[in-house]
Amino acid sequence: MVSTSPPGACRSLIDFAMRGERVGGKSQTIFPMTGPRHVMHLLDADHISGPAKTVLNSCRFTESGRYVKSVAVFDQGGRNRYAEDLLSRGVSVFGIEEGKPRNLGKIHSYIKNIRAVRRLILEHRVDLVHTHGYKADVIGYLAAKTTGRKIVTTQHGYIENSAQATFYRRLAIATAKRMDRVIAVSDAMRNRLMKYGVPAGKVVTIRNAIVSEDYAGRGRDRDLLERLHLIGRTPVIGCIGRISPEKGQRILCDAFGEVRKRFPEASLVFVGKGPELEDLKNRYGREGEAIVFVGHQADVKPFISIFDLHVLPSYTEGLPNVVLETGCMGVVTVGTAVGGTPECIIDRVTGLLVQPGRADELARAITLVLGDEDLRGELERNVMEYVTKEYDFRKRVEKMMGLYDVLWTDAG
Repeated sequence: MVSTSPPGACRSLIDFAMRGERVGGKSQTIFPMTGPRHVMHLLDADHISGPAKTVLNSCRFTESGRYVKSVAVFDQGGRNRYAEDLLSRGVSVFGIEEGKPRNLGKIHSYIKNIRAVRRLILEHRVDLVHTHGYKADVIGYLAAKTTGRKIVTTQHGYIENSAQATFYRRLAIATAKRMDRVIAVSDAMRNRLMKYGVPAGKVVTIRNAIVSEDYAGRGRDRDLLERLHLIGRTPVIGCIGRISPEKGQRILCDAFGEVRKRFPEASLVFVGKGPELEDLKNRYGREGEAIVFVGHQADVKPFISIFDLHVLPSYTEGLPNVVLETGCMGVVTVGTAVGGTPECIIDRVTGLLVQPGRADELARAITLVLGDEDLRGELERNVMEYVTKEYDFRKRVEKMMGLYDVLWTDAG
């Protein structure tokens, strides 16, 4: 069992957060649940991302008779399209107002957030907190354990392209070690967590998944091709994801130069935003209409529909949702053999795998698939069947609810 006593480094922070804590001006007694238990997901999101989409679909398919579900998001002001999407689907959403940091900066903000999450837990009789992301992990852990609640975290993946990002990863791992259970989105992530010292008995693999019917029956979006000035520019190569060093888009741009020697009318479409977006635009904008940057898109399905091939040149991954999304629509991915990617791309069966950071190898793989119609057709049929069968989101939710059930059995 996980100790409810937090690590020493966090002791003063918790004491400060707990000082004078009241709900409705007085202490509140929580009575045993007589109906479905309440699971509250906690994450930092203002738009649809991979983890945010996983939470949304988890709420869609969690059985109401077994669990009441809600989502708490950190509110930094402005419009939160993710919260709007959740509300439109009938999911209860709680906003945790961030406010502006004062004298103690982030420490003050974290203390305020811990208090806010504690209030939500007590007022709404939350039985289990399920966190996503390092910030939610730390705040959720302290709030849950100081109210005697169970807590689960899903470790989706890590960004380690700076000293700050590495610190956040270490913080997430340190917190994960103290959780009641840790969900890894791939076997590769599970092995990584255990390597970092998370007890094997706490870690369970529940892979990312997809709601296949959300992607069914979509033909090629000709209007989108016209808006992007891509009529007649074939093949269309796509890359969906955060525009950031760990995603390897620079390598893809270099490889694309080689691909155009074989396919001079080819185009490359980047869907996403991130810290490298403007730099890539400036560096590769001279390619004219051959390389297109469309920014973040809440709905990527129209873009997938115009792709002849998708490329994922990452240096690190948890288990990439985008491979499932493109595969469900019959679009093959050439990806790098990192993290959980080899678990959803079977090399030369449902896609192609290459080593990260190798523009020459990436260019050869792209050219191979685009230049062999028989091979591409076989891969397209295989990936659609494989993803639909093996990555059904309903099966994922059933495993997740089974994990919740085990926690109550252990507690009993």
